[in-house]
Amino acid sequence: MKNYPSHLRALALLVVSSFVISCTDAPPPAPPAPKIEYHTISLKPLNPAVEFVGRTVASEDVSIKARVSGQLLARHFNDGAQVEQNQLLFEIDPASYTAELNRQKAALSQAKSAYEVASLQYSRGKQLNEKKLLSDMDMDELTSRMLQAKASVEGAESAVEVAELNLEYTKVYAPVAGRMSKSEVFIGDLITPERQMASLVQVDPMWIDFQVSERSVLNARQKLRENGADSLDQLDISLRLPNNTVFDQKGRINASENRIDQATGTISIRAIFPNPDQILIPGMYVTLIIEGVKPVQAVLIEQRAISQDQQGHFVMVVKDDNTVEKRIIKVGNQQGIYWHVEEGLSAGERVVINGLQRIRPGITVDPVEVSAVPFESN
Repeated sequence: MKNYPSHLRALALLVVSSFVISCTDAPPPAPPAPKIEYHTISLKPLNPAVEFVGRTVASEDVSIKARVSGQLLARHFNDGAQVEQNQLLFEIDPASYTAELNRQKAALSQAKSAYEVASLQYSRGKQLNEKKLLSDMDMDELTSRMLQAKASVEGAESAVEVAELNLEYTKVYAPVAGRMSKSEVFIGDLITPERQMASLVQVDPMWIDFQVSERSVLNARQKLRENGADSLDQLDISLRLPNNTVFDQKGRINASENRIDQATGTISIRAIFPNPDQILIPGMYVTLIIEGVKPVQAVLIEQRAISQDQQGHFVMVVKDDNTVEKRIIKVGNQQGIYWHVEEGLSAGERVVINGLQRIRPGITVDPVEVSAVPFESN
């Protein structure tokens, strides 16, 4: 085996090391573009809508009070129960009112007897007066007595009617059908006309009061007229409940103030909704959705495609070269799983709906189109 000079061995080692280093410095292969799923935007028919926050109000809210005083004998409902119109609610001790009625009936009998006597004397006196056997002065006296007796009968009859009413008032009935509150009185309590015994609310139908700014009123009227409605009361109204579900009944606007409140710059409007299952309870905050009558073509995308940061709502759009662009959008009302996009997107653009966590603006992606969930127009 030959022995090479040391300087040749060093040179060979340097060449080999340089080759190894050059191979190590070669750039790694680029990772594959991340796969994402997208929807191609197409316009869909949508009824334009505006939303307002309102509060439910009972269509009837009655304070149950007695018309007479007395000791409470009985209560004929359970707290919170549904009652019918004219259903018996409370009974007050009728003993004193029964006695008063009997007294007034006796007084009426006396008055009638006195009237009969006065009438008989008047008739006899008239015959005598016509024969000049009774002076005109005495005749005037008989006439006066007869008229006073007649007035006494009428007064006694009125007193009997009042006594009968007071006796009837010892029973307290429901003036309307509705749901009772807790009773505020107990058996044995002394009841007076000033004391509230309970309250009764009628919740079918239910009213919903809401305040609308003058600008919103004008915008809503103009927008809805453009889409086939002359006034708000021609439109069906949907209701979104506090748990974000949609109420299963439609309502309508049935009343509004005739002027803007100068202090608040708003107008008070009232809607009415059927509430047969009593889902709506007085005092709830709800969202009224007033829909147009003429559908328009609109951009709608699934909620899962929308993200939000300090700039607002945005989506990721796949451009023609398969790079990703962050697009700020303006969203309108929610339509099921879809959101109405009012600004920022156009038909034909590709919006990422799956794989958002794997991408960022500017990155190239491997896009795969998937079918959108069918949209049902409201």
